[in-house]
Amino acid sequence: MRWRKLGWIRGMFSEEKTGVGATIGAGVYILVGTVAKEQTGHAITISFLIAGIAAALSALCYAELACRCPSAGSAYHYSYLCVGEGVAWLIGWSLILEYILGGAAVARGISPNMAVFLGGPDKLPAFLTRPTILGIVVDPCAAVLVFIITGLLCTGIKESSLAQGIITTINVVALLFIMVVGGYIGFKT
Repeated sequence: MRWRKLGWIRGMFSEEKTGVGATIGAGVYILVGTVAKEQTGHAITISFLIAGIAAALSALCYAELACRCPSAGSAYHYSYLCVGEGVAWLIGWSLILEYILGGAAVARGISPNMAVFLGGPDKLPAFLTRPTILGIVVDPCAAVLVFIITGLLCTGIKESSLAQGIITTINVVALLFIMVVGGYIGFKT
């Protein structure tokens, strides 16, 4: 009974929104613009091409694994079935580390924009400024973002899925707007 409710909450389009939401994140707006402006310039398109080829090859590897191991799972599950429990244990902990670092990087990337939204880095309350403790820059805005998202995830699957769907829709609309306006301006000049 519990699985039926979960399947009803998480339908086909919900899984697609989750995948698109995991792909389109803060890095699309923040990292790409900063790297293109300050370091690479137009060569970033070649970097995206190489990353796209690597992602396609990774997808083909997962498709091959899914054909050989006809059960749902991730890298942990496939390695458990194909290689063994020890390697699966290492991959499971690597996945946890990946999620922690990914969440921290996204929160750290959004943090300066959150500071600008709240009035600028110099107008933030004292507890949200970025102090340096023992040579390490501490970012309380990023920590607040992580706690907000963690609280949202703890409320339930339905609520977090709805919030992710809304944010993903906003991201896709913003990216389409940027592509259309950028294409118009690019072809106009």
